[in-house]
Amino acid sequence: QITGGIPTRISLLQNLMFLDLDAQMLTGTIPSQIYELTRLYTLDLNENELSGTIATEIGNLSSLAFLQVDDNKLTGAIPDVFGTFVNLT
Repeated sequence: QITGGIPTRISLLQNLMFLDLDAQMLTGTIPSQIYELTRLYTLDLNENELSGTIATEIGNLSSLAFLQVDDNKLTGAIPDVFGTFVNLT
């Protein structure tokens, strides 16, 4: 298991397409650098202890087809940009 926060250096993985951090012990917020991974197809952060909100910058992930963030401590509204994801299922 991975513990702690998601490192901001994740933005260095510019060609990353699949990020599955399901059921780890992640804490803190979703770093804004994750929204720089524009080739990301799958983002699974399910079953962690992440808090804060999902930023509107998630709209930068134009290739995103799968998003799972349930079972966290996220708050706030779902950003309006979710209506622009043509591949999201």
